[in-house]
This record gives sequence, C-alpha cells and structure tokens, in this order.
Amino acid sequence: MVERDLVKENVKGPCAGAGDWSKEMCVNLNEVHMPELTDKKNKRGGRKPLSLEDQFLARSLQSACHAKHFTMDYFLVAETTYDGCTCCAELPHSRMPISILPVVNPACFGFQAPEGWNPQHHGSFMCVAHKK
Repeated sequence: MVERDLVKENVKGPCAGAGDWSKEMCVNLNEVHMPELTDKKNKRGGRKPLSLEDQFLARSLQSACHAKHFTMDYFLVAETTYDGCTCCAELPHSRMPISILPVVNPACFGFQAPEGWNPQHHGSFMCVAHKK
C-alpha cells in the first residue's frame, strides 16, 4: 500500500485546561495538481499530443476508484501531539473518508451549434441475429 500526503497543515491547539476548542478543516482541492502532461505514448511507441481536455483531467486530482487490482481512496486525517509525556495514553485522532468526484474542464463545457445547423431524424433500424 502506498500512502501520500497531498495537503498537510499544522495548527496550534488549545492551551492546557481549555475546553470546548474546535478548528474547522478546509482542503482546497484546486491547489492539488499532478505533474504537467502534454503527450502520451501511442500504439507504435511514438508520442501523441494530449487534447486540452485530457491535459486538464490528467493534471487534476483523480476521483476515488475501486478496481480489481487497485483502489484509490482519500481520507481527511487529524492527528494530535502534546507537549510532555504521553507514553501511557493513546492520543486522540480521527480518519474520515472523503469522496472526490470527477471534474469537467469549464473551458470545454457547453455545445454551441454552428450557424445553419439543422439536425434531422432519419428513422431507426433493428438488427436481428439468426442462429444457424
């Protein structure tokens, strides 16, 4: 299993004896990017340029995935440390799964029909397979 910290933030906690302390945790996923990709290998071993949409998707954070040979999950983890000795006590922590949904490049969103565009329905057909 490979684990990687995508975003890490250290926050100063409450003073000793303070009660009812809380901290809102926010993660801006727009700031998490993968390395730039501009091309990929084609079937013949050469290089093929990626479309702008594919570059956008490859660069952005990938959505969670559960496949046969691998899984990709994301968690929001809060861990605590204390000044002084804590060897006899278990420190509080939390690990909350979060879902990352696929995004769409806003520059590629929407369809503008060309001028004079006139779609027509040409009927339908049915394919039937016959056994011999």
